[in-house]
Amino acid sequence: MKQYTITLVSLLSMGLFYSPLCGAGITPLDGEITKKIEEKIEKKITEDEREPPEWYSTSFVDKNKEEVQASAYQVKVDAVVRNLFEAKDIQPVAAQLKQIDLELTGFYQQYWKAYLYYYEAVFYQTIAHKEAEAEKAIDASLAILQTQSYENSEYYALLAMCTSFSIQYVNILKLSRVSAAVIEYGQKALVLNKSNLRAYYILASHNYHTPKMFGGMEKVEDYALKGLTCPDSLESSDFTPSWGRELLYQLLVRFYEKEGRTRDLQQLQKNHPS
Repeated sequence: MKQYTITLVSLLSMGLFYSPLCGAGITPLDGEITKKIEEKIEKKITEDEREPPEWYSTSFVDKNKEEVQASAYQVKVDAVVRNLFEAKDIQPVAAQLKQIDLELTGFYQQYWKAYLYYYEAVFYQTIAHKEAEAEKAIDASLAILQTQSYENSEYYALLAMCTSFSIQYVNILKLSRVSAAVIEYGQKALVLNKSNLRAYYILASHNYHTPKMFGGMEKVEDYALKGLTCPDSLESSDFTPSWGRELLYQLLVRFYEKEGRTRDLQQLQKNHPS
């Protein structure tokens, strides 16, 4: 099964000329080379070798931990997401999508429907192992977001996250363009509001999953530390997003562990006890 964290890294480490930062494309491949690459990918991606991406640990608040600054609608929607992963039942998600149409309009209606479809895609890809359904769900999420664009930071942060997840389903020749779009959306989210921790999380995650030879791992710490100083939400509305802090924290933990930076990891855990 293809996964974003493995697929993108595997393709790039096999010598494809790719750079999300400078916008360089991928060199044209003939059929025989493409076939060999696909064979290498299938051989490389096994259950033992697969590194669990941080988005696998969903953003909802751990039911065994004290809830911190989560908006009312964030709690409501994430309860549905938690049930999806624990009970493996998709019906409550479908019901909540209908409920959103009854309860919300405009931006928040669009946002929370796209958010739910995103986690439906994550569920199908990582738990149910139904790749076609995962692709269908993330396509639905992106279609909702593209119905109407909003010039606000939360819109572009979610668009960046959904676009990032969709990378695993795009044609190999489109990887550069889609990856560059993730960075563009994440950076625009910060231009619109530099205090959006979700934008910092997406940019940090994207850089974490980019090979070092293409500038990967260079900005993870900077993005993550800046993000952790931001508030959970950008406004006091009951419907505003407030997810991301735990995801960002866990990403930085994995970064320090991978880089062997034990002292920095200990300092992080001291400053941000879980």
